[in-house]
Amino acid sequence: MKIKFFILFSLAIIISYLLFGVLFDGEHVLMIPLFLSVIFIITILAFKKKTGVRLIDCLLIVLPFWLIILVGGYFIENYSRILQYLIFVPVSSCLAYLYLKTKKILIIPISLVIFYCVGRFLFITMFTYLSNVDAEKNIDLPKISLVNNHNEEINLHRDKIIVLDFWSTSCSICFKEFPNFESVFQKYRSNKNIEIYAVNYPLKRDKFDETIKILDSIGYNFPKLYATSAKQIEDSLHFNTFPHLIIAKNGKIRYDGMFETEKNTLVFSIESEIEKLLKE
Repeated sequence: MKIKFFILFSLAIIISYLLFGVLFDGEHVLMIPLFLSVIFIITILAFKKKTGVRLIDCLLIVLPFWLIILVGGYFIENYSRILQYLIFVPVSSCLAYLYLKTKKILIIPISLVIFYCVGRFLFITMFTYLSNVDAEKNIDLPKISLVNNHNEEINLHRDKIIVLDFWSTSCSICFKEFPNFESVFQKYRSNKNIEIYAVNYPLKRDKFDETIKILDSIGYNFPKLYATSAKQIEDSLHFNTFPHLIIAKNGKIRYDGMFETEKNTLVFSIESEIEKLLKE
């Protein structure tokens, strides 16, 4: 392939990724199937008229994007969201190569199904696992200062399973997860051994009364608590990114990690962690 066409097709792959990122607001579950499909199509278009196409040719066309993702993950020190791209971008090119070599039309729908499954199921499972690989604990739950809507101090019942969804007013993902959290609350609300709370992490700009109104105006039924000190949360629980989930049982933190209600994940969902503790 001439160098100018190599650059053109490689740029098309990079631009399509950026475009999908804007269109889907970084929602990788939607981005991955479409992006892998685009790579599959671009690779076929790039080499459909070439005789004796080689696998290395198909892989080289995605190499610039692959290197950008690899370097990006190194600098942000987090591969949990991009590992799937590092693995399946080359796979997409390999499937395109297989089609170019065999010309079997069945390879196209099979490839599309694979891309769908990667985005719909495998992505969230890999992301959740990598983000929560050390989430299961068995350490003491420290004392944290929490109040209710009336600014009255609340003490957690340490003889129960306590589910704490920490959120902040600047966390857009938190608000997207609230409907799922509401579903979890409704599922377990009649179980006297479980208490479920959404806990606000106070930012410097927040005003207590306004923070209360934010969720009350939306109409969720899950109980709401408010941490009185951001520093106390950071010093005692050691996190400041959200949403963050703490599940405790009998005064011991048993889960300390990313909030996840997505049923497509095979590991570390909030319901699976609760059910595990209920069976103990």
